[in-house]
Amino acid sequence: MTRERKVTEGLRKLAAGDDLGWYTTLLIDTGAQSATEPEAVARTIRMGAAGLLDATTVARALVRIEGVDTERVVRLLDRMAAAGHSRREVWQAMYWCGEPGAARLERAVLEEPDPDGAAGLLAELDLDRAVQAIRLRIVVDDRPVHAADARPLQHLTDTDVAVLAGRYEEDPACLSKAQILGWTEHHLARDLLLADRHLYHPDHRIRQVALHGLRAYCGRRAEPEIDKLIIGLITDDPAPEVRLLARETMETRSMIFPWARELLATVTSPMDLADAASTTPGELPIDTLVSWLTTTGPRQRWALTLVETMPSMLAGDTGAAVRRAIDTLAERTLRGELGAEMVFSLCAILGPGFVDRCVTAMKNDTTGKLHVLAVSLSRAVPNDEDVFEALAIHAGRHPRPLGTGALTTYQLDPVRRAHHLLARLETMTQSAPESVRVWSTALRELQSQQLAQATHQLRERMAAAGNYVLALLPSTASAV
Repeated sequence: MTRERKVTEGLRKLAAGDDLGWYTTLLIDTGAQSATEPEAVARTIRMGAAGLLDATTVARALVRIEGVDTERVVRLLDRMAAAGHSRREVWQAMYWCGEPGAARLERAVLEEPDPDGAAGLLAELDLDRAVQAIRLRIVVDDRPVHAADARPLQHLTDTDVAVLAGRYEEDPACLSKAQILGWTEHHLARDLLLADRHLYHPDHRIRQVALHGLRAYCGRRAEPEIDKLIIGLITDDPAPEVRLLARETMETRSMIFPWARELLATVTSPMDLADAASTTPGELPIDTLVSWLTTTGPRQRWALTLVETMPSMLAGDTGAAVRRAIDTLAERTLRGELGAEMVFSLCAILGPGFVDRCVTAMKNDTTGKLHVLAVSLSRAVPNDEDVFEALAIHAGRHPRPLGTGALTTYQLDPVRRAHHLLARLETMTQSAPESVRVWSTALRELQSQQLAQATHQLRERMAAAGNYVLALLPSTASAV
């Protein structure tokens, strides 16, 4: 027996009693396992149903079985979606299922309330088919899509784009119509979204929608002339909502294009005021500081930095108005209305009391609106077990890639992180595959990268946690 064969057989033995899917995933990813034995098939399916394996891993294992009916694999994946697995991940798994998978993606584009990436994946398999499906959905039936399904829109005919342009013209306050038109990347979309009657309309909501459409049109492409126009909106538009959106657009584009960075630098001086150069912190009136704190943009950022570096500005009767302004910002942040920079600033200004409020808010969040708060807090406050516990709870309840990534990168002793993640699995009362996927993925990352010395101590607990999660499944979860 060759050394490679011995290693593979050893991994298969470990996978037979796999605790959190680590060895099974490794074997499938390397092509060393296709789950041909009935017991292995059943266990692979159950681990997928529980969330210990993702849908793509399950599909790749099953379609390698000689003579497998891929229609049955597609039906299994559909059941996984119905049981709570991410639809986008299920669509990605369909990619591996040949013609039945492509047909299911096409049906999703035509029938699902939100295709959630199905059109984009179908375009990789069969572009013409994807374009036809997206045309029927959007042009014929006038049903919306999101950015993940934008690619086929770029291949619509001039006649189709004219239909979409007409709909936007009739309803210029409709965000989805503006974005869909922008995603076509057609010259007609550019001309219409740049038209004064939209981008400079008296109603700021129509201007804001037009700018969203331009963002969709530009995407990650070089559009220096449009960038210059958006810079003008940052400084000249009377509505703070439009100015903020324009700034966010240029901040995103500045990460890609040098000229966007240069343009943005012209409107981001430290205080962004005509008399900024002659103003020193000691001379700044309190009412001006409060005004800046309540104004979104560079003035607000400068004011926060000032309070952070000069905490005496919060003291006494003169600081009461500043404290009220900071408290208002804290309340808005805890409602998920403000971004990452605000979380960092408020942690520095308000300290542990604000961190405790964030932890409580994250644990109680039932909407997912605090995703940015959760990820930002994980970076602003390292080595805090309460923060990590709240992050684990929130990431499991509202799974997103950044939340899962934060669990694996958070600065806390790996063994302590593992204990917290295992506690999440051990206290489940019903099957929740997406939550399991988040926590088990983070545990596998720890196991493969940082727990080499502690794996032996934790292995028994990991195995028990994996078996506990599998036991929460109904008995029918092992059938293809």
